[in-house]
Amino acid sequence: MKLVFTPSMFAESERASELNQEIINLEHAMHEILHRFCLEGLRPPVERKMASHIVGNPRMGPKGELKFALESFWDGKSTAEDLKKVSVDLRSSIWKQMSDAGIKYIPSNQRRI
Repeated sequence: MKLVFTPSMFAESERASELNQEIINLEHAMHEILHRFCLEGLRPPVERKMASHIVGNPRMGPKGELKFALESFWDGKSTAEDLKKVSVDLRSSIWKQMSDAGIKYIPSNQRRI
């Protein structure tokens, strides 16, 4: 049995080869673009937004403000109103700090007053 190529078969084979080469060229161009993004420290143009959450945050304050206010109240050096003011201010500042940090879901024990 003899295999005979006709001119139309040769043309189809040539066209398929051209299409394969175009696909290869496009893949190379795509890889080059992604490589440039990585070299320049850029991300591909896909942006996703994530919601953040933390389990809790210490409520004593960064320098133990609530602890010292409570001890001062117990010693009789300050009033209940002073203690409440420290508590409200501290809770509000912690809430603002978490909000500014982009935390979407504030823990329930950190309610804003």
